[in-house]
Amino acid sequence: MSNIIELKPHRQRGGGHIKHNKSKTRLYSIWNGMKTRCYRTYHDSYSNYGGRGIKICQEWLDDFEVFEKWALANGYNDNLSIDRVNNDGDYEPNNCRWIPWSQQSGHRRVRKVRSYKQTYIWEINGVEKSIIDWCKEYGLSRQMVEYRVNVKGMTPYEALNTPIAPQGRGRKSS
Repeated sequence: MSNIIELKPHRQRGGGHIKHNKSKTRLYSIWNGMKTRCYRTYHDSYSNYGGRGIKICQEWLDDFEVFEKWALANGYNDNLSIDRVNNDGDYEPNNCRWIPWSQQSGHRRVRKVRSYKQTYIWEINGVEKSIIDWCKEYGLSRQMVEYRVNVKGMTPYEALNTPIAPQGRGRKSS
């Protein structure tokens, strides 16, 4: 059975505007991100979600407000991340919860690294350390390093040794 479906805009009225006016909220971004990872084959993370058969329950997929109601009733706040209890299970009420980002990363599938007690151990130039220890040594945030490895496809060595891009666009000279 194919995991590819046509995503329909949520409750649109004339002009294609979303009725609930919540499209700029963090919770909407989380909901939209789940849909993108599970159903958009061109997305970088599709192979880790939709490509593995991970789906979103129909009631959440069809209606952001149903997802929002569940999220608020189950402890959502802006400091938490959605987590699937069973990493091979779908996004659905009985398999999801809200947890701190620091705990969320322990449930990820690992590519090119091995897992030990929910801490990633990377071997670089014959030295084994946890991702936390590597990040401390290089003065980088764990979130950025994991993004580089899991989304950008960098090796752990590249993720730790690639310079941080300057923030902002700068000003144009007049």
